[in-house]
Amino acid sequence: MRVLVVLACIFSVANAFTHTHHFRRSNPSLYSAPDASSTSVVDLQRQTVQYFELSQKLDKYILTGSPRVKSETDVLINTIRKDGDYDFLKKVERVCGRAGFPVGMGDEEDYEEEPSAAKKFDNAHEDIEHSILLQNGKAFNSDRLGVGGLDDVINEVRRRIWVPLATPQSLLDALSIAPPRGLLLYGPPGCGKTIMARRLAKVLSPMRPPTFVCGPEVMEKFVGESERNVRSLFESPPPIYDDYVDIVNKEPLHVIVFDEFDSISRVRGNSGGDAGVARDSVVNQLLAKIDGLDGEDEDRVPTLVIALTNKKELIDGALLRSGRFEVKVEIKPPQTDEQREAIYNIHLKSMIEGGRVKVENENFVAELAKTSEGFTGADIAAVCRTAATAALERAVDIAQKDENSSVEDNCFITMVDLTNAVTEIDKERIVEDDDDDEKE
Repeated sequence: MRVLVVLACIFSVANAFTHTHHFRRSNPSLYSAPDASSTSVVDLQRQTVQYFELSQKLDKYILTGSPRVKSETDVLINTIRKDGDYDFLKKVERVCGRAGFPVGMGDEEDYEEEPSAAKKFDNAHEDIEHSILLQNGKAFNSDRLGVGGLDDVINEVRRRIWVPLATPQSLLDALSIAPPRGLLLYGPPGCGKTIMARRLAKVLSPMRPPTFVCGPEVMEKFVGESERNVRSLFESPPPIYDDYVDIVNKEPLHVIVFDEFDSISRVRGNSGGDAGVARDSVVNQLLAKIDGLDGEDEDRVPTLVIALTNKKELIDGALLRSGRFEVKVEIKPPQTDEQREAIYNIHLKSMIEGGRVKVENENFVAELAKTSEGFTGADIAAVCRTAATAALERAVDIAQKDENSSVEDNCFITMVDLTNAVTEIDKERIVEDDDDDEKE
């Protein structure tokens, strides 16, 4: 009889050990060291020790189920929770969950004075998006957005769009305000509207991919299809990123960017025939969807519409009233040497850092800005591309003549390349302006 009892105990321990070994092999990432990408050296060392100790205690708990081991593990988890590293805590909780270890919320006394970041997130998932938006607020500058000479535009968008979005809903309710539903960026071609909208969309919608659509793509030849395309943009947003699926309990913001917006928002009643009726119907559908963005439906996806146009005067006035496209920001061509210099710095940055610009004068960018009066951002980008092409052509010619030379060894942009490019682009601008005058 004693032999049977001993054999049964050995068999039970062997099964538990097999379960532990299988669990470790099937979940190798859960037993790996913490990620060092966003953790200081001291914190990383502490977390590595804690993680190793936790894995040992979980092994003992799986093998024995001992209450003492469970109590020791609870103490360790509470210590990790107090440290306030949300990402590390979530990883620990996933390990415990898959090991079958019940994770408690810890003693309430320990959290009354200084609640950890993890508990704050657990108790208020709706604040996660606001916290991420607050972090993204650091991107509201020319260098981070990669848009030069538009500091005034960036500051206005930050004040009127980003600040309300990053504000907790409870405070917005107390102030009786709501985030804007529409932003209109308008101005001449080549001034940075499209690139500005694309960068802003990614900053303002950190948890869900933005939707980018060109106005003419919405229009269809069959009756009702254009209106359905508009509805689908609002009603079928892209899914949120996988990293946030398990930590949010409400729908995060969806940003829709309409390029060439005037093509689908023309003043109603000005066009005759079936085409005019269809276009008017699309405008009506836009009005209906934008007005529905402030509904009371809890499952409604909050949406911000960013519209871009060169012809603001063509857009129906009903869309431009307050409460719809309430925020209207004009993006003008660079007016000062400083603005043009900022744009040059954006486009020449990689060339200079890569050692591909050989100019003795340290203030050559300022000189270029002075000779580029009247240039738009697109014109300045064209100057940089034209200069780089000239340098590349020269390097190719040298490499063809000398077999011992390579294109990489001889490709350098000089001041002559840049000044010639300014002259060339300026001539093309004059021709385009003359053509426009003739059309008028």
